[in-house]
Amino acid sequence: MRDGVLRGRLVIEGGGDPKLRRDDLRSLFEQVRASGIRQVEGDIVLDRSRFALPPHEPGAFDAQPQRAYNVGADALLLNFAALSVNVRADPGADAVQAWLEPPLDGVRLDNRLALADGICGDWRLRPLMKLEPASDGGARVQLDGRMPTACDDASIDIAPFSGPEFSRRLVAQTWREVGGRLRGGVVDGRVGYGLRRLAEWRSPPLADALRDINRFSNNVMAEQLWLTTAGETRGWPATREQAVATTGDWLRSIDAWDEATLIDSGSGLSRRTRVTATQLARVLRQAAQSPYLAEFASSLPIAGSDGTAKRLPVQAHARLKTGSLNGVRAAAGYVRDSHGHWLSLVLLLEDAPADGWRELLGWTVDWAASTDGLVP
Repeated sequence: MRDGVLRGRLVIEGGGDPKLRRDDLRSLFEQVRASGIRQVEGDIVLDRSRFALPPHEPGAFDAQPQRAYNVGADALLLNFAALSVNVRADPGADAVQAWLEPPLDGVRLDNRLALADGICGDWRLRPLMKLEPASDGGARVQLDGRMPTACDDASIDIAPFSGPEFSRRLVAQTWREVGGRLRGGVVDGRVGYGLRRLAEWRSPPLADALRDINRFSNNVMAEQLWLTTAGETRGWPATREQAVATTGDWLRSIDAWDEATLIDSGSGLSRRTRVTATQLARVLRQAAQSPYLAEFASSLPIAGSDGTAKRLPVQAHARLKTGSLNGVRAAAGYVRDSHGHWLSLVLLLEDAPADGWRELLGWTVDWAASTDGLVP
């Protein structure tokens, strides 16, 4: 480096962090700028080799490739590879304010929303949004329609690009925002040898990551953790096959495995996963005997209060992780009985009704709480 110019590459090595947000990336780049670098003559290289994964097909699960829940794991996952589209009614200006978070290089917002009188009702933002490729290789997010003045602020998360493409655009944008200049491009590659470390970012503690995963059903964070566990257990780079084997080994060690079991996803977003309520109950009981029970239990949503379990109609005190696919509903966690004892509870509903399943789950939770610990 001479006179603030790095005459070479700037390499960012991903470590599988499940929650590396745009502000964290900005903090990293500010550390780089503080080291004296203002311009990179070569490329910014993104090294995601800590995970060895095949190309991700975001539409394979449900043909909804732009839904944020379909984002794939990535050793250099940035901002969950998700773009938030936000709108706010502004009657004073007779307009609808709209913005994207985070800003991405080459992504433009075309806001054509207009205000309308009346109640909000069942107004939704997603049907009014369209994502289109731009002629310059970027993308255009178009909003077109009307938003009632009575509506609160609204936002939706979309996955406009693959994880690697999202990362390249966010890195280019963020480096520019901190005042950095780049003569080359943002490309994928490997760290190599003989490089000097300029900055480092450490992920939040595992307990914090678990809270986000379990309270908000963050699929890609769960996949990141699943692969990281495999890498730490069997060596890097982590692969999906390693993760499957690591999960199977652990389930066997607690006698929660049978030959029909198939767990091929860290998040459960799979059409092939096979697991029984009894197996999940054994996992919960194993966790109850762990010295880290407090951290695990606190990651589960409080039924009727927060996270994905906020809308459950329950009277009992319970901590439950809920999940849903088309026609399938599930819940697993702990319920406290009238004597203050905690019971493990697992409910798997196939061919679940579109309406009434929350009431059924709430009734089951309250029933379990009334059993005075008679349920094994």
